[in-house]
Amino acid sequence: MSFKGVYKTVWIEDEYHVVLHCPSYHDIREKFIDPEFITPKNIYTFCNLFSTECDLCVCQLAMFVYHMFKLRKSSYLNVE
Repeated sequence: MSFKGVYKTVWIEDEYHVVLHCPSYHDIREKFIDPEFITPKNIYTFCNLFSTECDLCVCQLAMFVYHMFKLRKSSYLNVE
């Protein structure tokens, strides 16, 4: 799926983009994901986040995904 909103170009809304870069999810990213896992924003920090054995970090990532989908769904409902 691609998304064109804040951007002047079209981005693929894949896991890497959503978790690290998408400005639509900036606030929930800051709330739920430890900056250690998203700074700098590159494939290495992304892999570290998705391969962590820290239970709290996994729960926070799950909360991010939950709230991201809630926000995404409400955004699409408001457009239609």
